[in-house]
Amino acid sequence: MKKAIHIYILICIMLTTVVGCKRNANAEQIPVGIAWRPDSDAYTFRSTVEAVRAAGATPILLKQVISSELSYSADGKLEQSYISELNMLRSEYAELIKAKRSYEHSNAAAEASKIRAVIFPGGADISPTLIADHAPIGESTEECDAERDVSDYLLMTYCLDQDMPILAICRGMQMLAIVSGGSMIQDIPSYFAAKGEDMPTLHRMPQSDNRDFAAHDILITDKGSLMYRIVGSETISKIPSWHHEAAVMTDTALFAVTAVVPDGTGMIEAIERKDKRFVLGVQFHPEISFLGNPEGSLKDLTDPKLSLAFFTALTDAARE
Repeated sequence: MKKAIHIYILICIMLTTVVGCKRNANAEQIPVGIAWRPDSDAYTFRSTVEAVRAAGATPILLKQVISSELSYSADGKLEQSYISELNMLRSEYAELIKAKRSYEHSNAAAEASKIRAVIFPGGADISPTLIADHAPIGESTEECDAERDVSDYLLMTYCLDQDMPILAICRGMQMLAIVSGGSMIQDIPSYFAAKGEDMPTLHRMPQSDNRDFAAHDILITDKGSLMYRIVGSETISKIPSWHHEAAVMTDTALFAVTAVVPDGTGMIEAIERKDKRFVLGVQFHPEISFLGNPEGSLKDLTDPKLSLAFFTALTDAARE
């Protein structure tokens, strides 16, 4: 099975490279960064790399952003004293990271100097201590990644201050919401259970189904948004979804909600920073619907051309 998957990926790489070359044979190759993720062999991460190539850009795998205010081991792990249960960043150290321009005590600027746009990909839960109001809704039942929380928070705040084009996917969108003053639902099934309600839309398949992606539609709520400009309609069908947390709007949030799940719950599927030239967060995985899902059973997904348009829009914003 693994050999077949590797062959599939190789074929996709060859095809996406050809598509990207044809589209941008005479165009400048834009360096687009992909924020550090420790498990860079994950299929979603590799799919993001190939989507960037197909969009006519050069993917740059960024290094871990490290805070000089914290201590790390030689392999980039935070000292254990900084971390609590479920690998969460302790509150007192989260406050250091959340301080204004805390990225000045890091290598964020050095990493960002290599690129002209950046993608923050999906991954593990985010430490709730990074949420501004310290009041996430519900409880997280899964492990966080404290090192990546620090790395993403510092790099994202730096890139926002520099008005660098950003595409934030799944966990990346959640980090964008947190950095921009939003809150979080820590576990969607627990959230609905606490209200005595059924969860109307699956956002990932249950554990018994090997946690495959779930497919559902989304509704674009703002015709003046980046989302509408990229998609060209009010709906997207069969987006691949894999998350159990969700972003929540607050009174002080700096982002605008531009897409939701059309099931009456208002569950957020896209956010944007209107004060920046191109900052878009999507809760779904366009890289999966672009390249396909050979490791899972979900095959009928969003049009690959539409999925690629998110990466093309980011590249075009970086070129402007």
